[in-house]
Amino acid sequence: MLLKFYTQYGRFPRNRAELPGEAVEFVARQVQVPASELDSYDWTGRTVEYHRAQIPEHLGFRECSVSNAEKLTAYLAGHAADKERRPEQVRVELLARCREESIEPPTPGRCDRIVGATLREAEESLTALISSRLTEESIERIMALVSGGADQDDDGPAGGAEGEDAPPGGRSQLRVDVEGDAAAPEELGRLAAADLLEMGAGYAGLKWRRTPQ
Repeated sequence: MLLKFYTQYGRFPRNRAELPGEAVEFVARQVQVPASELDSYDWTGRTVEYHRAQIPEHLGFRECSVSNAEKLTAYLAGHAADKERRPEQVRVELLARCREESIEPPTPGRCDRIVGATLREAEESLTALISSRLTEESIERIMALVSGGADQDDDGPAGGAEGEDAPPGGRSQLRVDVEGDAAAPEELGRLAAADLLEMGAGYAGLKWRRTPQ
């Protein structure tokens, strides 16, 4: 049962409750022993530790090294996190990739760290891509907006006047044009000044968010 579970899910069951009753009954019939025999299996002793060491070795799985973790992060950032931002879903993709590469699944805590690093790397790559397609004029307009926005509150521009880049509601927005090939969007849409200010000073750290047209 441990072997079949590991080959299907890429990890060991935590306890008897994770093993489907139908599967246990089927295997019990195959080996001609009562299914209830599994209830006496020790899930915390030396026997299960021995079995957990034998199975990955038999299947050719290897421990997840630092190098493996870095490769997994790079792969997921380019193939999963660019489409999926939910950590729990990226975690599923991580475990699936480990099975494909015959890598033992990392511990839960290490999985969390790999997923976090994956999402950060994907966000940094997207920011760099968008930044590379901004025109010089757009960059100057953005920086002017960020510099001037610190002197204004959310109620609108000083004096109550609204410029052409200040929509109703008081949150300044501007349209940014980008350069790129046919695969790139012609524009990023409207950027809220508050979103830019959240990232603090410095152009390199700006965080871009798409807002409704």
